[in-house]
Amino acid sequence: MHTLLDLSGMFVVILLASGLVLRLMQHFDDWSQRRVLQLLVLSMPLMSLIVVLGGLGHVMNRSCLLNVPAWDHRLDVTLLLLMGFFLLGSLGLGVGRFVLLQGVMMHQESIDDPELQRFALGIAHQHGRIRLHVRLVRSVRPLALLYGIRHPTLLLSTWMIEHLDQQEMEAVIVHELVHLSHSDYLVNWVAMLLRDAFFYLPTSRTVYRQWHCEKELACDDLAAQATQGPLALASALTKVWLHLVDSPPVTLVQSLAGGGKSMISRIDRLLSKREPTRRRQGLRFSLGLSASIGVLLLVMMVGLALMRVELFCWPIVVP
Repeated sequence: MHTLLDLSGMFVVILLASGLVLRLMQHFDDWSQRRVLQLLVLSMPLMSLIVVLGGLGHVMNRSCLLNVPAWDHRLDVTLLLLMGFFLLGSLGLGVGRFVLLQGVMMHQESIDDPELQRFALGIAHQHGRIRLHVRLVRSVRPLALLYGIRHPTLLLSTWMIEHLDQQEMEAVIVHELVHLSHSDYLVNWVAMLLRDAFFYLPTSRTVYRQWHCEKELACDDLAAQATQGPLALASALTKVWLHLVDSPPVTLVQSLAGGGKSMISRIDRLLSKREPTRRRQGLRFSLGLSASIGVLLLVMMVGLALMRVELFCWPIVVP
């Protein structure tokens, strides 16, 4: 029962802390600042591992179980096993998802296209990327995505070459380069792992959806700004969207289409030529980040206190 009560208290603290950070996030328009706070909220439930460690010590400490009913001990063990299963399961799911995506990408039929490679390298060089590996694969679907960790590769399908003009292709490549500069291909994997590990927390699901949507909007803004042509990217997205209306995208692939349902709003946003917010909120963000880190430390201290309760089965009555 100790473990159940301590974990319940810990998750209440985490939910309250996450809620405070989410409310704080509403005061920041800059995506890079919101991104830091969103990843902080996704990482915050990891503090519950402190209580899990304390619970393991509690279960292994037989002296603490002398006056505890058998159902209490079984409940603690079941809860800890479930927590461990969720964590290991999310890690296994994340690794499996990564390996499966790598396998699917590697088994795609590659087409040697030196002209496309030179075109992509020229765009990458213009935007500060010296090296960029591009793979062209034969596919009747619109694909434009990054995969890999140590050596990320930009994968493009023949559909993109056949249906997009040069300006639209440039906008698409710059969009993916922005993802590459932000390491979104890696951060997204970690964010999905944290979301899956704590799927039972509404804040984890909410923040992940928010982050996934906003990263596409931010890349749209930066790509349109870099190419000075928001209409080219809007035109490329429109062609992709019209294709997806007739044939849904492959579930495994998170490509240029992003979240599917948000395509129309992204296109409207680009057509309206809305500039990204440029208000500098350095001091406010520093204060907000400091407050968020303070909340995180508070959660950690609560977790350590609960772990101490578990390890020593406090209060201890000394005769």
